[in-house]
Amino acid sequence: MPLLGPVPNTGDPVRDLATYRRLPGPPLSTPADRTPARYRLVLDRLGVTTHPWLQPNTRESPTRAGVIIAAPGTTWCNAAVWRWTQMLGAEVPHWVMLDDAPAPDFAKGARELNGNGVALWLTRAATCRDCPPASMPSGTCRLHPSGRWLLLQQAEAVAWARKGCPVVVAWHNPRGIGHVAMLSPDSPAKGEPLIYQAGSANLENAPLSRGFGNLRPLYFGHA
Repeated sequence: MPLLGPVPNTGDPVRDLATYRRLPGPPLSTPADRTPARYRLVLDRLGVTTHPWLQPNTRESPTRAGVIIAAPGTTWCNAAVWRWTQMLGAEVPHWVMLDDAPAPDFAKGARELNGNGVALWLTRAATCRDCPPASMPSGTCRLHPSGRWLLLQQAEAVAWARKGCPVVVAWHNPRGIGHVAMLSPDSPAKGEPLIYQAGSANLENAPLSRGFGNLRPLYFGHA
Protein backbone atom coordinates (compact mmCIF):
# COMPACT_ATOMS: atom_id res chain seq x y z
CA MET A 1 0.00 0.00 0.00
CA PRO A 2 1.39 3.46 -0.85
CA LEU A 3 2.58 5.38 2.20
CA LEU A 4 1.98 8.97 1.09
CA GLY A 5 -1.78 8.71 0.96
CA PRO A 6 -4.26 7.04 -1.40
CA VAL A 7 -5.20 8.27 -4.84
CA PRO A 8 -8.77 9.62 -4.85
CA ASN A 9 -11.06 7.35 -6.85
CA THR A 10 -11.96 10.31 -9.02
CA GLY A 11 -8.35 10.69 -10.11
CA ASP A 12 -8.39 14.25 -8.74
CA PRO A 13 -4.68 15.06 -8.17
CA VAL A 14 -5.27 16.82 -4.83
CA ARG A 15 -4.61 15.65 -1.29
CA ASP A 16 -4.43 17.42 2.04
CA LEU A 17 -1.28 18.46 3.88
CA ALA A 18 -2.15 16.33 6.90
CA THR A 19 -1.95 13.22 4.71
CA TYR A 20 1.29 14.42 3.15
CA ARG A 21 2.88 14.98 6.55
CA ARG A 22 1.74 11.65 7.96
CA LEU A 23 4.62 9.39 8.92
CA PRO A 24 4.42 5.75 7.83
CA GLY A 25 4.25 4.53 11.43
CA PRO A 26 6.94 2.91 13.59
CA PRO A 27 10.12 1.85 11.74
CA LEU A 28 10.00 -1.62 10.24
CA SER A 29 13.73 -2.04 10.86
CA THR A 30 16.15 -0.54 13.37
CA PRO A 31 19.92 -0.88 13.99
CA ALA A 32 19.08 -3.60 16.52
CA ASP A 33 17.33 -5.88 14.02
CA ARG A 34 18.83 -5.33 10.58
CA THR A 35 18.32 -8.22 8.15
CA PRO A 36 18.31 -8.40 4.35
CA ALA A 37 14.69 -9.56 4.46
CA ARG A 38 13.56 -6.52 6.48
CA TYR A 39 15.51 -4.17 4.24
CA ARG A 40 13.95 -5.74 1.15
CA LEU A 41 10.47 -5.58 2.73
CA VAL A 42 10.81 -1.83 3.29
CA LEU A 43 12.12 -1.12 -0.19
CA ASP A 44 9.33 -3.15 -1.78
CA ARG A 45 6.59 -1.79 0.47
CA LEU A 46 6.84 1.75 -0.85
CA GLY A 47 5.92 0.50 -4.33
CA VAL A 48 8.01 3.12 -6.04
CA THR A 49 7.24 1.99 -9.59
CA THR A 50 3.50 2.51 -9.12
CA HIS A 51 3.29 5.00 -6.23
CA PRO A 52 1.04 7.84 -7.47
CA TRP A 53 2.95 10.67 -5.82
CA LEU A 54 6.46 9.53 -6.76
CA GLN A 55 6.01 9.29 -10.51
CA PRO A 56 8.23 11.46 -12.75
CA ASN A 57 6.89 14.76 -14.06
CA THR A 58 4.60 15.24 -11.09
CA ARG A 59 5.09 18.29 -8.92
CA GLU A 60 3.48 18.88 -5.54
CA SER A 61 2.94 22.42 -4.29
CA PRO A 62 1.13 23.81 -1.22
CA THR A 63 -1.71 26.21 -1.92
CA ARG A 64 -3.56 28.73 0.22
CA ALA A 65 -6.31 26.17 0.66
CA GLY A 66 -3.83 23.87 2.39
CA VAL A 67 -3.69 21.21 -0.29
CA ILE A 68 -1.03 19.82 -2.58
CA ILE A 69 -1.78 19.81 -6.29
CA ALA A 70 -0.01 17.70 -8.89
CA ALA A 71 1.41 19.54 -11.90
CA PRO A 72 4.15 18.77 -14.45
CA GLY A 73 7.70 19.54 -13.53
CA THR A 74 9.88 17.36 -11.33
CA THR A 75 11.05 13.95 -10.07
CA TRP A 76 11.09 12.52 -6.55
CA CYS A 77 14.32 10.69 -5.71
CA ASN A 78 14.61 12.79 -2.54
CA ALA A 79 11.09 12.02 -1.29
CA ALA A 80 11.50 8.29 -1.94
CA VAL A 81 14.78 8.10 -0.01
CA TRP A 82 13.15 10.07 2.80
CA ARG A 83 10.26 7.60 3.07
CA TRP A 84 12.49 4.53 2.79
CA THR A 85 14.89 5.73 5.45
CA GLN A 86 12.00 6.68 7.74
CA MET A 87 10.76 3.09 7.62
CA LEU A 88 14.31 1.85 8.22
CA GLY A 89 14.76 3.90 11.39
CA ALA A 90 17.48 5.91 9.65
CA GLU A 91 15.65 9.01 8.44
CA VAL A 92 17.33 11.23 5.88
CA PRO A 93 15.20 14.37 6.13
CA HIS A 94 13.14 15.86 3.35
CA TRP A 95 13.10 19.31 4.98
CA VAL A 96 15.73 20.91 7.24
CA MET A 97 16.35 24.16 9.08
CA LEU A 98 19.26 26.41 8.16
CA ASP A 99 21.53 24.53 10.58
CA ASP A 100 20.69 21.15 8.95
CA ALA A 101 18.40 19.98 11.76
CA PRO A 102 15.43 17.94 10.46
CA ALA A 103 12.20 19.94 10.20
CA PRO A 104 8.53 19.22 9.52
CA ASP A 105 7.40 19.72 5.93
CA PHE A 106 6.70 23.36 5.10
CA ALA A 107 7.84 24.50 8.57
CA LYS A 108 8.59 28.21 8.85
CA GLY A 109 12.23 28.83 8.05
CA ALA A 110 12.77 25.30 6.69
CA ARG A 111 13.97 24.34 3.23
CA GLU A 112 13.32 21.25 1.15
CA LEU A 113 16.30 19.07 0.20
CA ASN A 114 16.47 18.10 -3.47
CA GLY A 115 18.87 15.42 -4.74
CA ASN A 116 21.88 17.69 -4.31
CA GLY A 117 20.65 18.75 -0.88
CA VAL A 118 20.38 15.14 0.26
CA ALA A 119 23.86 14.34 -1.08
CA LEU A 120 25.36 17.32 0.75
CA TRP A 121 23.39 16.59 3.94
CA LEU A 122 24.76 13.03 3.97
CA THR A 123 28.29 14.29 3.32
CA ARG A 124 28.04 16.66 6.28
CA ALA A 125 26.45 13.96 8.42
CA ALA A 126 29.32 11.56 7.65
CA THR A 127 31.84 14.15 8.86
CA CYS A 128 29.83 15.53 11.80
CA ARG A 129 32.06 16.05 14.83
CA ASP A 130 29.12 16.04 17.21
CA CYS A 131 27.92 12.56 16.23
CA PRO A 132 29.21 9.75 18.45
CA PRO A 133 31.77 7.39 16.93
CA ALA A 134 30.65 4.38 14.91
CA SER A 135 31.51 2.19 17.88
CA MET A 136 28.52 3.78 19.66
CA PRO A 137 25.73 3.25 17.10
CA SER A 138 22.97 3.98 19.60
CA GLY A 139 24.17 7.56 20.15
CA THR A 140 22.89 10.55 18.21
CA CYS A 141 23.45 14.28 17.94
CA ARG A 142 20.92 17.09 17.57
CA LEU A 143 21.44 17.54 13.84
CA HIS A 144 21.41 13.82 13.04
CA PRO A 145 18.94 12.21 15.46
CA SER A 146 18.54 9.11 13.28
CA GLY A 147 22.14 8.09 14.00
CA ARG A 148 25.54 8.03 12.38
CA TRP A 149 26.07 7.90 8.62
CA LEU A 150 29.41 6.70 7.23
CA LEU A 151 30.97 7.24 3.82
CA LEU A 152 31.76 3.82 2.31
CA GLN A 153 33.62 2.44 -0.66
CA GLN A 154 31.43 0.59 -3.16
CA ALA A 155 32.51 -2.89 -2.03
CA GLU A 156 31.88 -1.97 1.62
CA ALA A 157 28.52 -0.48 0.74
CA VAL A 158 27.43 -3.65 -1.05
CA ALA A 159 28.49 -5.75 1.94
CA TRP A 160 26.49 -3.52 4.28
CA ALA A 161 23.38 -3.66 2.10
CA ARG A 162 23.63 -7.43 1.79
CA LYS A 163 23.57 -7.61 5.61
CA GLY A 164 20.44 -5.45 5.74
CA CYS A 165 21.98 -2.07 6.62
CA PRO A 166 20.50 0.96 4.83
CA VAL A 167 22.81 2.42 2.20
CA VAL A 168 22.02 5.59 0.26
CA VAL A 169 23.69 6.13 -3.12
CA ALA A 170 24.17 9.84 -3.79
CA TRP A 171 25.54 12.02 -6.57
CA HIS A 172 25.98 15.76 -6.26
CA ASN A 173 25.42 17.48 -9.60
CA PRO A 174 27.20 20.86 -9.80
CA ARG A 175 25.02 21.78 -12.78
CA GLY A 176 21.68 20.38 -11.70
CA ILE A 177 19.67 18.87 -8.85
CA GLY A 178 21.65 15.65 -8.26
CA HIS A 179 20.32 12.18 -7.62
CA VAL A 180 19.89 9.72 -4.73
CA ALA A 181 18.79 6.10 -4.49
CA MET A 182 18.89 3.11 -2.14
CA LEU A 183 21.33 0.25 -2.56
CA SER A 184 19.52 -3.08 -2.77
CA PRO A 185 20.26 -5.98 -0.40
CA ASP A 186 20.09 -8.18 -3.52
CA SER A 187 23.20 -6.55 -4.99
CA PRO A 188 25.73 -9.21 -6.02
CA ALA A 189 28.91 -9.46 -3.98
CA LYS A 190 30.81 -8.85 -7.21
CA GLY A 191 29.64 -7.03 -10.29
CA GLU A 192 27.26 -4.12 -10.76
CA PRO A 193 25.23 -3.15 -7.67
CA LEU A 194 21.45 -2.94 -7.76
CA ILE A 195 19.35 0.02 -6.68
CA TYR A 196 15.84 1.17 -5.89
CA GLN A 197 15.00 4.72 -6.94
CA ALA A 198 12.47 7.33 -7.91
CA GLY A 199 13.59 9.64 -10.69
CA SER A 200 13.15 10.09 -14.43
CA ALA A 201 12.50 6.34 -14.26
CA ASN A 202 11.27 4.66 -11.08
CA LEU A 203 13.17 1.41 -10.57
CA GLU A 204 13.28 -1.63 -8.28
CA ASN A 205 16.35 -3.87 -8.12
CA ALA A 206 17.77 -2.28 -11.25
CA PRO A 207 21.46 -2.02 -12.21
CA LEU A 208 23.22 1.03 -10.79
CA SER A 209 23.91 2.31 -14.30
CA ARG A 210 20.16 2.58 -15.00
CA GLY A 211 19.99 5.37 -12.45
CA PHE A 212 23.48 6.88 -12.52
CA GLY A 213 24.86 6.05 -15.96
CA ASN A 214 28.65 6.28 -15.96
CA LEU A 215 28.76 8.55 -12.91
CA ARG A 216 30.67 7.61 -9.78
CA PRO A 217 28.26 8.26 -6.89
CA LEU A 218 29.09 8.18 -3.20
CA TYR A 219 27.77 5.52 -0.79
CA PHE A 220 26.55 6.31 2.72
CA GLY A 221 25.78 3.53 5.17
CA HIS A 222 23.74 3.90 8.36
CA ALA A 223 25.66 2.57 11.36
